[in-house]
Amino acid sequence: MGDSGDSSSASDCGSPQPKGRSTNKVFVWLKEKAKCTPRGNPWVLLNREGRVKDLAIQGNYSSAKMKELVKENFAGLAAVDLNRRSMHQIKVNADEIHKLKRMIHLTQNLIIREEEGEISLQKAIENDKKKLIKKSSKKIREARQGRVTQPSLEGEKVTIFLCHLNGKEKRQFNKGAFFQEVYDWAGSNECLPLYFTIQRGREVVRHGDLLERTEVLHIYERVSKQ
Repeated sequence: MGDSGDSSSASDCGSPQPKGRSTNKVFVWLKEKAKCTPRGNPWVLLNREGRVKDLAIQGNYSSAKMKELVKENFAGLAAVDLNRRSMHQIKVNADEIHKLKRMIHLTQNLIIREEEGEISLQKAIENDKKKLIKKSSKKIREARQGRVTQPSLEGEKVTIFLCHLNGKEKRQFNKGAFFQEVYDWAGSNECLPLYFTIQRGREVVRHGDLLERTEVLHIYERVSKQ
């Protein structure tokens, strides 16, 4: 193929810039058309006329044509290399996005499971608390009921009316008894609050006050026994 030059020149074909003493030789890359040097270097050495034999098409390239081919080929190689790197980067980015989505999905599932676990635990605590309150309330009411006595057949009686949000309750007591009996009777009734005060108008009736007459009183719930 044309003038291939000497072996020492062919061994320097690793760079597009010519090396050695000769200034009439040009190194170019012919994509898929030029033969490689003995070392497999894809650069070929042109003669001083700037021509190289193209065995595939049985023709010669002029210097102008060679420059055009070289320019076109380098642009093509750059585009191919850029495209290859772009495709690789796209694949890398896609893999990273997939990994990120996977991590987000796992994190979301973990958060959901933790939230569900916390909700379940909170519900269990609330249920246990309600059961304990109910059990404790039952014991308190039973203790109060145990202190309630029936009025004696002898002696004067008084009737106490207790007004509350859901209606009115009444019961007879022995005159002169302590209001503690009224508190025990009202406190054992599940229709009434567990903790409450009995009031006569704005006055709070105390446990140690005496039952002296029939009267209508009001019962008001308290948050606790304090």
